[in-house]
Parts: sequence; C-alpha cells; structure tokens
Amino acid sequence: MIYREEEHVRLLKEQTREAVRLAMNGEWAEAARLNREILEAAPDNVEAMNRLGKALTELGEPGQALDAFRRALALSPGNPIAAKNVERLLAGTSSGSAAMARACNGAGGTLKPRMFIADHGKSADVTLLASPGANPSPGTPVALEANGSTLGVMAPDGSCLGLVPPNMARRLICLISGGNRYDGAVSGTANGAVRVVLREAYQHPSQRSRVSFPAQPRPVVEPVISALEAMEAPDTTPVNVPEVPLSLLDDSPELAAVGAGIGIFDDALLPDLPEDDE
Repeated sequence: MIYREEEHVRLLKEQTREAVRLAMNGEWAEAARLNREILEAAPDNVEAMNRLGKALTELGEPGQALDAFRRALALSPGNPIAAKNVERLLAGTSSGSAAMARACNGAGGTLKPRMFIADHGKSADVTLLASPGANPSPGTPVALEANGSTLGVMAPDGSCLGLVPPNMARRLICLISGGNRYDGAVSGTANGAVRVVLREAYQHPSQRSRVSFPAQPRPVVEPVISALEAMEAPDTTPVNVPEVPLSLLDDSPELAAVGAGIGIFDDALLPDLPEDDE
C-alpha cells in the first residue's frame, strides 16, 4: 500500500514536470491533454487546472479556458492566477465582441478571441508607419517579417501593410533572433494608418526575463505656466477717485470721533521715545 502511494506521487511529479515543459515550449495541445490526464487522477489539483486554462487560452478556446479557471477558483477561492485570468477572459469577451463579429463577416480571415485578452507585456495595439492606401479588414491575420533594421507587418497575400515603429521594431527583432515568435491581426484603421494587435505567441526560455512590449510612458503634461499664460490678464485701468479737500478731513467731526474712539491720540498708547540730546 505504501509503495502504491509513493508510485502515485512520483508519477504526478513526472507528469507535472512534463506539463510545465510542454507549456514552456509552446506545445499547447499536448499540454492540455496531459493536464486533463492529471486532473482525471487528481480532480482537486488547482495547479493542473490553471495550466489547463492557460493551454486552452493559447489554443483559442476562451470559453473552455474560462470554465477551467472558474473551477480552479471553486477549488481555491481567491487563487490569484485563476482570478486574474477569469478577469482577463471576461474583459476580452466584452471588449472584443464587436471586432470579432466584424472579423467573422469579413473576407480577410478571422481574429481569434485570445487576441483581445489583455496580457501585460505580452501584447500591444500598434499604429503602423508607411501604410498609405492600405485598408485591410479588421481581423485579418498578420505576420512579422524583418528586413535589416525594419520590421514589416505582412498580410496573408504577402503584401506589406506597414512598418512597426523603430523602437519597438528593434526590440522585437532582437527577441525574434533569440527564439521568440509573434502573431497578430488587424484591429482597424486610424487617420489612414493601419492598426494591428501584436502578440507574443511563444517565449523562448532564454528570453524569459525580457518583456516584449514594455509599458509606454505617459504623455508629458504641459507646464503650468502655459495654462497661466492663457488666463485673462487682470484689468489694470486706473480708476478716477474724486479728490477730497483737506479742509473737510481736518474739520470732520466724524474723523475726530473715530480717532478718539480708537485712541489714536491717546498718549498712553504711544511708546516712550528717547529725548533728543541738546
């Protein structure tokens, strides 16, 4: 009996290591199959459930992936991995539904729902350079093609839809040479330029510490002085004040009364001043 328990634990460890390896190599179909096999023997294995959800997400099965992550949450309420992925999948379903509907009706191909799943550092919405006249349908799948220091975004028919901006292009070319793979799809057009969603489809183990799409800095706020300069200047036109004769001030009983009332002419309120030397 003890031998059977030890054999079961050893087998689970081997299957877990293999499932992790498959995921690292991007072999998502095999990873999904193996994690399902683990769950048949251990239905309460939260880690295997999360791995299954990840594999299904990568395979473009958001509905099944959402079910897997929800089952992981049922087994482990508050599990951060499952909770984060449920939130992503729900957000992706709501924000991407209109674009996916257009993609399914277009002639340019279809956009997988996982393209719209926000994943910090793994995907980016990019406006392409040098894309005048290009008007691809939303959902058209695209591929990246490096040519020296430039990175072109290619349509299925081989035409170039535009270029990735230089800073991002240099980074992606370096990561591609290191073994990373990227895919993407057209998300729309803006002011005559093509916009695409680019996504890290596979991360080579040697590139694990490098982020494909770093967060972009926020735009610099205009200096406060510019706002102040835009404000209306105060009116400095002199005001004509009627001159009052001094005789009225000297003889005014009201002024004398006020002065007496506040003790202006009271010697007790005046400081002692030193007498002038003769």
